[in-house]
Amino acid sequence: MGSFADLIPPEKRRKIAEEQLIPGRVVYLFSEFTTPAKEKYLIIGYWGKSPLVLVINSRINEYKQSRPDLLKCQVPISAVDHDFLDHDSFIDCSKVIVDFTPSEILDQVQNDMTRLVGEITDNDREQILKAILSARTVSPFHKEIIRKAFLP
Repeated sequence: MGSFADLIPPEKRRKIAEEQLIPGRVVYLFSEFTTPAKEKYLIIGYWGKSPLVLVINSRINEYKQSRPDLLKCQVPISAVDHDFLDHDSFIDCSKVIVDFTPSEILDQVQNDMTRLVGEITDNDREQILKAILSARTVSPFHKEIIRKAFLP
């Protein structure tokens, strides 16, 4: 048995999906940039011709834990405030992912609208922006795009 979204024509689902893909939206997507490729929670940092996303990780890897400049870019995100999370996690603001095209994201969401899992809080947004702007590993170009996308 399918979901209610299955009753909506594909072109209408695509339009609905695109309207939902805004900065701060959390999506659950199959991601080939990981090794091995797997499903990941991602935050839309910028939506447009070249989407920018941030990764939510369950834990901070040892490499980033041992480097203070990368560790300060790991923003905690609580399961209490985000019902899609099973446990407290971390938003990696030391790296902006540019590996997705709009079509790749839209195809996944259009085919399964449950991939739109939630939104970050205003506090998360502030902490992400602070971490991104201080990250030496994020280009000034990407910093400015996300800054503009995150500000009202």
